[in-house]
Amino acid sequence: MQQPPPNSEDYWDMLFTHTWEARRGRDQTTFFANVALDHFPDWFKEEIHAHSYTICDVGCALGDGVDVLAKAFPTTKVTGIDFSEEAINKAKQYYPSYTFAVADVLQMTDQYDILFSSNTLEHFHDPFPILHKLLQQSNKYLVLLLPFQDDTGTYEHFFRFDYEHFPEKIDDFRLTFLKEIDCRLIANTHWNAKQILVIYKKEEGKVWYDI
Repeated sequence: MQQPPPNSEDYWDMLFTHTWEARRGRDQTTFFANVALDHFPDWFKEEIHAHSYTICDVGCALGDGVDVLAKAFPTTKVTGIDFSEEAINKAKQYYPSYTFAVADVLQMTDQYDILFSSNTLEHFHDPFPILHKLLQQSNKYLVLLLPFQDDTGTYEHFFRFDYEHFPEKIDDFRLTFLKEIDCRLIANTHWNAKQILVIYKKEEGKVWYDI
């Protein structure tokens, strides 16, 4: 059987059906969600708790990141979406108490207070139309966790993010938080390289960097 082109829908369906769990993909999803959560600034976590914002995990795979976020913010509603039907079917089996849906990002119509996307945009040759669409569907914040200055040679990574790709302002959003994270320094890591966590807010705000 010929392997589908990398990052195509058929490719991800095949991975989620046959090899994702054997490759410890679920463990990596959980790891990345916890990395993001551990580095969310206090003001951001306090605001989520105070307002019970709705959160959408875009590219949620088998839903393990949804579980991390929902447990961290129990008064929020966390939804997971992925374009792979195989992934969403498994997510519903593993986490029947959460809401999951098959959705193409570019066809999204639902609005959420916070859109969270962990390690997804690097899978596109041109991630910026996706980025703009995510901003359109966010009422308040867009949160991205991404491979940073990625020289790992990962087969599925089409785009390499660096500082220049995170301008102070995109559309109606301003950069309110940016942090470089060296995952090699984390015990029992699932990523032997750097990540970057960025938060864009849909209003004017102080721009600051924590690197």
